[in-house]
Amino acid sequence: MQSDKHNKITFIKRMLIIIYESILLFAVYMLVGTPPTILFQITPEQTIKFVLYWFYILAMFFIYFGYCWTKSGQTLAMKAWRCKVSNQDGSLISWSQAFKRYLFAMISWLIFGAGFLMSLFRTDHATLHDMVSNSYLYKIEKQD
Repeated sequence: MQSDKHNKITFIKRMLIIIYESILLFAVYMLVGTPPTILFQITPEQTIKFVLYWFYILAMFFIYFGYCWTKSGQTLAMKAWRCKVSNQDGSLISWSQAFKRYLFAMISWLIFGAGFLMSLFRTDHATLHDMVSNSYLYKIEKQD
């Protein structure tokens, strides 16, 4: 894998991937979130049920990302935007790295996107979750 500046993902491209990923996550949410909502009649007023429900949803999202990142290095949105996550040597990331990547991406959102915004000030365009998980998001060449 090349790690020159031509393969680095810009902030704008990351945001476009996130928008696409959000649409896909809505579909995942509808698939895994609707049955428990109906079966257990979960409402925000039922605090414990509601909190457990959201831990379940976040776990399902992690399984989606973790599976994609560890098996091919790409989610569907990443395939569409021709980018891939891997280790510096080009090998696929581990489940442990996927967990760190997912967790710190969530933390980045909770701190108003600061973990993503830091990529604007770094020459390697790395985000907080890139650095913590020791993984790398890069462009892949278009194949004929």
